[in-house]
Amino acid sequence: MEDYQKRMLDEHDELVGRLSKLNAALKKEGFLQKVGEYQYKLMVKQSVGMTAYLEALEYRMADMNLDFKKCTAVSLNLV
Repeated sequence: MEDYQKRMLDEHDELVGRLSKLNAALKKEGFLQKVGEYQYKLMVKQSVGMTAYLEALEYRMADMNLDFKKCTAVSLNLV
């Protein structure tokens, strides 16, 4: 495995962890009131962007036949 492929796998794992935590926070009861409507909307926008980035990263990794755990909505706290 090339160094850049290892870095992609590491980046994937970090992104999954951060996105999962962000989505869990967004689903918490009272979180909107805690951070305010504007910050909440920005965080939702951030989650959408991170999800799109994760999808592109996974397509690239699949194209290179890298072995990784594909993320699902459940693993990312989207449902």
